[in-house]
Order: sequence, then structure tokens, then C-alpha cells
Amino acid sequence: MHDEDYAEDALIIVVSARGIQAGVLVNEVIGNDEFVVNKLDTPLPTRGVRDLQHLRGIYRGQVAVLNMDSLFSDPVLNVGKPVGKS
Repeated sequence: MHDEDYAEDALIIVVSARGIQAGVLVNEVIGNDEFVVNKLDTPLPTRGVRDLQHLRGIYRGQVAVLNMDSLFSDPVLNVGKPVGKS
């Protein structure tokens, strides 16, 4: 992707897990809310979702809460390796 592929007002959300910080590029932040992990709804099997282990649960039936520990430990993502240096 190139810089021109991103919206001018795109945002980066910084997440941390397993001693790693990463930025997630988003087009929009709809709100900011707090939740209790043990009160999240269980994610249901969904077509096209490879690993439900990457989801902590569903908040208010609309928001998928990601499991960053699981994502950062997935070898497919190559997390922890420097990128963008040439």
C-alpha cells in the first residue's frame, strides 16, 4: 500500500501485549467505552473467520474485542520483527 491509499484523516490506535507495541491503522473511531472481559458475549463461528482464539468476545452485540496476546503470538503475523527499514 502507498500513502495515497489511506484516508487523509486516518488514525493509528496503539495496542500493547506481550511486551510489544503496535499501531493499528483505522479510518474512524466511533467511540471509547469500557467493558468487563468476563461480561463479553462469546464469539460465534463466522464464515471467513479463521481463528476465534483471536477474539476475546463481542461487546454489546456489535463490537469484536480482539485478543492481542493471541494475535501477537500468531507466527503468521511475524510480530516483533522490524519493518519499514530499507
